[in-house]
Amino acid sequence: MSNITDGIYIPHLKYEILTPALNYLGLGGSRAINQVTSTFLPEGYASGYTYSKQLGNGPAVGVMQMELTTYNDVWKNFLSTPSAVTWLRY
Repeated sequence: MSNITDGIYIPHLKYEILTPALNYLGLGGSRAINQVTSTFLPEGYASGYTYSKQLGNGPAVGVMQMELTTYNDVWKNFLSTPSAVTWLRY
């Protein structure tokens, strides 16, 4: 498998984008970085392109094309639970 997905260099994604973001949230660690990277890869490979804002009038933003309702749900129902945060740290 190549390290490039039409412009996204995977080590750059992991170490320049995801690592600082996860560290900022207190969720750093190789397991969390790999989990988020593996979540990103199907989207990057499937679409063949990576945009920071959804094309057309869609609400999704960011390289993972997350919609606001999903973002709010993740923070409310997942990241707010201590067990989820503990799992991501290791």
